[in-house]
Order: sequence, then C-alpha cells, then structure tokens
Amino acid sequence: MTIRNHTTWLSLLVPQGQHFINRRLQPTARHPSSSIVPQGRHYQVSPLRGEGCVWRAVRRLKPTVNKVLSLQDKTKNCLQEPLFSGMIADSHFKKIMKISKLIFTIFCASALFAGCNTVNDEPDKVEGQIPIVGWQGVSSLATEESYREMADAGFTINLPWDWAFSGHSLSNDVFITLNTAQATEIKVMVSINVLKELSDADIEKLKAHPALWGYYVQDEPDASAFPELSNKIKAAQAVDSGHPFYINLFPYYSKWPSMNDYLNDYIKPFLETVPVPFLSFDKYPIGQKDSNPRTIDPYFYALLEVMSAAAKEKGLPLWAFALATAHESYPIPTLDDLRLQVYSDLAYGAQCIQYFTYRTPWSPHHDAPLDIEDKKTPTYDVVKAMNAEIKALSKVFLGSKMVWTAHTATVPRGCKEFNKSQLPAVFKDVEVSQGGVLISLLERGKDNFLVVVNHDINEDAVVKVSAEASVRMIKKDGTVVDADGESHTLTPGDILVHFWKTK
Repeated sequence: MTIRNHTTWLSLLVPQGQHFINRRLQPTARHPSSSIVPQGRHYQVSPLRGEGCVWRAVRRLKPTVNKVLSLQDKTKNCLQEPLFSGMIADSHFKKIMKISKLIFTIFCASALFAGCNTVNDEPDKVEGQIPIVGWQGVSSLATEESYREMADAGFTINLPWDWAFSGHSLSNDVFITLNTAQATEIKVMVSINVLKELSDADIEKLKAHPALWGYYVQDEPDASAFPELSNKIKAAQAVDSGHPFYINLFPYYSKWPSMNDYLNDYIKPFLETVPVPFLSFDKYPIGQKDSNPRTIDPYFYALLEVMSAAAKEKGLPLWAFALATAHESYPIPTLDDLRLQVYSDLAYGAQCIQYFTYRTPWSPHHDAPLDIEDKKTPTYDVVKAMNAEIKALSKVFLGSKMVWTAHTATVPRGCKEFNKSQLPAVFKDVEVSQGGVLISLLERGKDNFLVVVNHDINEDAVVKVSAEASVRMIKKDGTVVDADGESHTLTPGDILVHFWKTK
C-alpha cells in the first residue's frame, strides 16, 4: 500500500489510536480535501500551534510512513506464504497484524505531534521596525495634526528642513517641537548647533526627551571637510554620547574617475576619520524622459555593492534612500518605483529607509507626499502603502545581515551573477523563467531569509522556488505561510521572501 495524500494516512490513525488521539477529519476552506479538527475529551492539539504545523509534519512524515507501510505489507504477505501459514495460527496472525498496526499508529502520532512541538512558524521577534526618515518633514513648529498626518503615512523620524539648512539651531523652539512630536510617537532630528546654544540645564532636558532621535550634522560634505566634521562630532559627543549624529554622503558620480576612486578617495577616508554610527548615502536610480519607458541608473546596484561592503567591513548599519518627489527627469513615483528602490536597499542590508522628500521643496520639485502648500498629493498614499510593507517586513530585515547578493538575466554593472550552487541546502532550485531578479541571502541568529526582488522597472519576473518542507514564505503584509513551490509573478520591484531556521 502507498499513501498518495495526507488525508489517507492520517485517517489510519483514527481507528487504531482513538483511545489516545480521538481526532476526525472534516473539510475546511483552508484545506478543502480535509482538515484536522479537535474533538473529544481524551486529547486535543493546542489551538495555539494551529493546524499549519500539523500539515507540515504530515509532509515531512509521508515518505517515512510509506516505507513503514510497505514493510508492513511485505510482512503480511510473507506471513501468508504457505511456509508460515501452517506454522502460525489464524488468531496469532491477526494479533501480529493488530500489534503492527498499533505500533505504526503510535509511531505516526508521536512523530506528528513532535513535529508540532518543534516547528517554529515565525522568525524570532525583533523590537521596533526599520526606521523611516522623512527629509523635508513637517516644519519644526508644525501642529500635532501635521505630525500625526506624517505618522499615519508610516514615518518614524522627522528631519525638519528649517533645522537642517537654516544655518542656526532654532534653540528656542526645540522643546515645543519635541513635545508636539512626542504625542504622535515620531522622533525628531535636531541641529547639532543646538548643543552650543542651550544652557547646561536645557541640554540635560534635551538629552532626556523621548522624542529626540539625534543630531543632524551635514548633507553631502566634500572630503576636505572630514577633519572638521570629525572634530565637531567628537566635541558634541562629549556633551551627548547617547544620541547619534547624522551625516549623509554623496553618491558616486562623474566627479570621481571610477567607482574605485570614489571608494578610496571618499568613502574610506570618511569612515576612517568621522565617528558616525552608520553609513548613509543617497542615490535616485529611476528616470524617465518624456513618455519613454523608465530607466535605472547603471550605477545603482554597483553603488549598493560598494556601500554595503564598506558598511559591512566597518561593522556599521547601512542607510539608504528612495525618491518621493518628482523633479527634472525623475518621474512621479509609483509603488513599483518605490518597491524597486526600497526592496533593493533592504536586500543589500539597509537598516533605514530615507525619503527625499516628505514635503515638496523648491521648484522644480513637485508631487511629493505633501505639495508646496502642505496638502496631500496622490504620492502620499503611495508612500503610505510602501511604508506599511516596510513595517510588516521588519521581521525580515531589521537586524539582518546580508550574506551575499547576486543577479539573474542582465547582471547590473559591478554585480555578481547568480549561481545555483550558492543556494543553502534547504533549497532545491530557484528558477527564473521570465525577466531578471536580485537574489539576497540574509541571516539573523537562527533565522535565515532568501529574498528575491524583481530588478527590472518595466517588466514582470516569474520565479519558482523549490525548497524543503521546513521553508516558509513571508508575504508583504508580514503573514507567514507555507512555501507552495509554485511560480510567482513579481511586478517591477516586487519581492518574494522565503524563511527557515537553522537548527
């Protein structure tokens, strides 16, 4: 006898093991063919474990069960041979078969519910979420309603424009701003200059304020400014060593003859000179001229390769950007546009997503989440949807370390081509039958994640991942489900996440 489906062999448990398992099978919407429903007073599976663990245990046990049943059938046939049939009384034969069935039942039930006890459906819990910064956030003296509107869009850190670029600290307004932000659980980045202007008592009050994120220092400094910035931060750290100091760097562009020059003449000197707690850079990869198809900057992924490697070597988190305001050849962002930027950043290990910008700055910028009059644009809802996905998938990305990245189809400049030999042993295959993708392996403790991102901004990708039964999928809303082994169509920038635990 061969068991062809889960229902068949589970039904064998019931007649022989009713005295200790007392279960029955009924159809449900989740498993139309059958489901396991608790019944009776003798034994019930804890509803906290749910039926998902049972069905995964079923898939694991089915090959072993088939072997046991095959052996049982062979034993039965052997005992019925003339040589043995004359030696064994019929009553003894029935007892032997009854005992073998009971042993089989106990084996299956024990293994089945042991599986429920050992299978962990979820990644280990992480505190908080991937931080989301709004450049040109609500102004320093914005109302609580404005802060709440920003919080509702999913932002966690506000960088007010008037503090970042005004040239002074607005120290008289700092506590009004922080108190307003605290009511909405948004944290605020204040100017480093405030530490020079507040009294000692007010500095202590500032350091203790729960809405203070840290201090903005400078955006895109030249390498010549690194020594001065280092001295400035070290002096400020002597006053407040408990909050971070923020500097964002230039991306690679024509100023440097090559990416290696950019790395050796700009990034490495910065990391060696300036005491910062993370490596932040901006790059806006998606462009469009007139009605032509969108394009991706050919250095986008090469820059992610360089910056993620530099951050990893220094042991620092990587902070990256997505563009939320249209200007010049940068189009009004769609959800596809944001996903490609955000999920590519996160696949390369980014631990913070920053948006340029939340409010529309000067002309020719337009169609940021808030317009020039601070009214919502359609981009607000697009960014809000993206931020909801970031929050839900923080269980994947927050605190995770990038192990390797690779690309299929057209491999971007400076990147590596995917080789199936890279796959962890729990995977049988990753088949990309249409389009091209970025594949990333991330790890955090015993939790492991294989992340697939469609790296094309105009075309869908079709991906099929074959894996062992211990592997699960995590949807964009954070739900953990069984890996189905089916083909998945990823729209531009979309993501597919598989999860498993290391024993």
